[in-house]
Amino acid sequence: MLCKKCGAESSGLGAFCAKCGAPLAEGPVTVVSGTPVVSGELKWGIFVGTLFLPILGIIMGLVYVSDPREPRKIAGRLWVLTGCIAAVLYMMMIAR
Repeated sequence: MLCKKCGAESSGLGAFCAKCGAPLAEGPVTVVSGTPVVSGELKWGIFVGTLFLPILGIIMGLVYVSDPREPRKIAGRLWVLTGCIAAVLYMMMIAR
């Protein structure tokens, strides 16, 4: 079962989510599989775009980090980190 609050997978043995503590649904929640939460093309597209325009990665990263689904949080952290590193490198190049 999936927690309706945080989206974490649960074994279904308990009445509460092990990750966030929210009450689990009475019946199982149906998961529609097919497309991933964050596509590989989007991950790499934002990553490469961030190398040229750091604010893109910082903004998209902050949006995705606030999402309760873990794959989106991971992608968001990568984009924020890449954006911050690219911004610092650009500032160092300008300061020379």
